[in-house]
Amino acid sequence: MNTDNIFFNLCHPILERLKDGGVLKTGFSIFFYILGGAAILGGIILGADPFSVIVNIWSILYFLTAAFTGWMVFQICWFRAKSIKSVPDSEFVVSAIFSIFIRSVGEIIATVFVIVGFVTGLIALFSDGPAAGEGGVAAIVAGPVIGFLVIAVFYFIAERLSALPAIAVNTSSKDTSTSVTS
Repeated sequence: MNTDNIFFNLCHPILERLKDGGVLKTGFSIFFYILGGAAILGGIILGADPFSVIVNIWSILYFLTAAFTGWMVFQICWFRAKSIKSVPDSEFVVSAIFSIFIRSVGEIIATVFVIVGFVTGLIALFSDGPAAGEGGVAAIVAGPVIGFLVIAVFYFIAERLSALPAIAVNTSSKDTSTSVTS
């Protein structure tokens, strides 16, 4: 039976394009560009509360916090989209891309903790509650500390994931070299 016809080879060009990683890198880069655009738009929309008709210092601060957080997430996403484009083509391109994805999730979560913790702390410092000063200082300190820990955990996971292909390559090359010399 002849399998060298279009019926049997229709998806082969697509699979070849997927194998080298270029299509996946482009797809993930586009994903990050869209996510970045959605973040900045979401920050502005979330900050501009359409149900609030009262404009005061707190609503302005809330808007600035949400918009700034969206802007920072936008920058993270655009940076990571460029990082994905620079991943070298290999048989392990998805591991490298997923490692970048995990790092970016940690960076985004940490950014939210740092910004929201800092602003919440400032608000608490200027409020007139009984423990406002202590709570404000605690939030200003806790936000960056938690953000740092989040980044450390997500980077650790990403590094473990990116180490797996290197281990596989080194193990397979050692296996072939020992079998040749034996």
